[in-house]
Amino acid sequence: MSVGVVLAVIVTALVQSALSGIYSAALYRYAVAGDTPQGFDGMLLQDAFQRKM
Repeated sequence: MSVGVVLAVIVTALVQSALSGIYSAALYRYAVAGDTPQGFDGMLLQDAFQRKM
């Protein structure tokens, strides 16, 4: 593998990790406070919670 490919994989993993953390924080804020953080759709956050059948 070339160095460029390895760096691209590392950068992609870092970006994915950062985006996952941001989404988790927004979802936590929605669950605890009930308000929708700026830049997020409230309906999409609400759909993250489903009752188990």
